[in-house]
Amino acid sequence: MFFIKDAVTGREVELWEEDIYTYCPECGKRLYPFKDMGIQEFLDGFPEDYNFEFISTTLICEDCTKKIKEVE
Repeated sequence: MFFIKDAVTGREVELWEEDIYTYCPECGKRLYPFKDMGIQEFLDGFPEDYNFEFISTTLICEDCTKKIKEVE
């Protein structure tokens, strides 16, 4: 699940990549996945016929990814 920095209810806002964040489900660290990579660039990494949904997406931080790989 992704969040935005400011509360927005019932109004349109302009979102920038640095306004969108999520949390690592392993350690709780706040992640800004689009800060260095634009949203479109992120989405372009998926095949055209892939049904991508932000609501069901989970991102894991680099430290936790390394820990998971060590266990495997």
